[in-house]
Amino acid sequence: MTHLNEHHEAGAVPSADPWAAAITCARLAVSFALAWIAMMEQTARAEVQTFTDLASWQAAVADVTFLEDFEGATVDDYFGLAGNATTSPNGFLGLSANANFGDNAVVDVSPYVSSGADINGDVVVNMRFLDAGHGANAQETVTVSLPPGVEAFAFEYNNYDSAGDGAFLSFEGTNGQIVGSFDSTVNGFFGVLDTDPNAVISSFSFTGDPTVGTGFSAFNSFDDVRYSDFDALKLRVNTATGAVEIFNDSPTDFQFDSYRIVSSTDDLNYAEWSSFSNQGLDAVDGLDGDSTVGNGIGETWDEAGGASDSALSEAFLLGSSLFDEGRTESLGLAFKPGGDTESLTFEYRRTSDGVVAKGLIEVVSVSLPGDYNTNGVVDAADFTVWRDQLGMNATLANENPAALTPGVVDQEDYDFWVSQFGETLETAAVGVPEPAAIGLAIALFAAVAGRRCQQRRR
Repeated sequence: MTHLNEHHEAGAVPSADPWAAAITCARLAVSFALAWIAMMEQTARAEVQTFTDLASWQAAVADVTFLEDFEGATVDDYFGLAGNATTSPNGFLGLSANANFGDNAVVDVSPYVSSGADINGDVVVNMRFLDAGHGANAQETVTVSLPPGVEAFAFEYNNYDSAGDGAFLSFEGTNGQIVGSFDSTVNGFFGVLDTDPNAVISSFSFTGDPTVGTGFSAFNSFDDVRYSDFDALKLRVNTATGAVEIFNDSPTDFQFDSYRIVSSTDDLNYAEWSSFSNQGLDAVDGLDGDSTVGNGIGETWDEAGGASDSALSEAFLLGSSLFDEGRTESLGLAFKPGGDTESLTFEYRRTSDGVVAKGLIEVVSVSLPGDYNTNGVVDAADFTVWRDQLGMNATLANENPAALTPGVVDQEDYDFWVSQFGETLETAAVGVPEPAAIGLAIALFAAVAGRRCQQRRR
């Protein structure tokens, strides 16, 4: 009979103790498994892919993408001046450069009819890079800042320098790097996608490359910047009820100290606006000599002067509100039911960098049967509406769609309210978010300071 300790097959673990051999094998198996998992995670993570055609890039991104065309931008808007910067027409992209006018490295948005790239329209971002040794900056750079949470970007590029002078592309973010596959002497589409599941691309840059071409400087342009879905604070508007909410459904935290909602068609409802000021939201204790929260100037949100059906705005002088993922705050019935949502814009000022960011607007159209005062919940307030109109020939908001006596406020409406009591409004499917586009005046804080010294509206 062959005993275990007398015979070892190839690859077996020799040991005088079979239990020790088993433990050693188990440890080896665990180590191998952990190494395999780490290898698979590394393989699945950071991989930067590049594309030279729009269809392939769009298919790889497999998400909502946004197009930024510079048509409509201010022509000859020089942002290559030292300390100067500008934004794209819809405000989501920031444009800056380290060159200044004295270097003759002018970067501007100006008319140019491209002959090489498939650029939409005739307004593009023109770049002139001076070669090394010319001007104060040996490597002059133009940077495009992206909204939070972007994982892919693309653009149409054109090199119209007769000597072929070019630039190299780089990006900043989770896996930021120089994109070696970008050929600045070739005109056309170029796209980048970071497949790391936690990837964030914060910006991309063009830098003059003196090793390309033989001329004095590089003349290049770009347009039609595309980028993947991004994180932003959102405004939800219910066109059926008029309910308005500010919310955050992204993993990015947003801390802001002012916001503004504008309707060019006067479809806001100032009379029903439940401002953060009225709610005492996130009040703080300032330097007013006492320890009471929210009783001094600037210790709470305050409505800016001039609020109306065309504009609602507030600012927080001494504090701010942090919206982490999932936070939602109501602004009441601040929209006229059935109004024009296309006329709406929403923006807020981030405290982290002082940037006035454009928010996304989410439109829903959902009613709640039994919600007679249209506040999004069937509660005791709806009983008051029913009681005040009992016996009248009137149609209650959100009355029973199967009512036997529609248009008359009666016992049937009460019974229906009882059956619905406690129900809350559930938002329906939402359409594609649309970028807002309106400038938030710096004077907002001055307006708020003056407003705060007056008696509050309510």
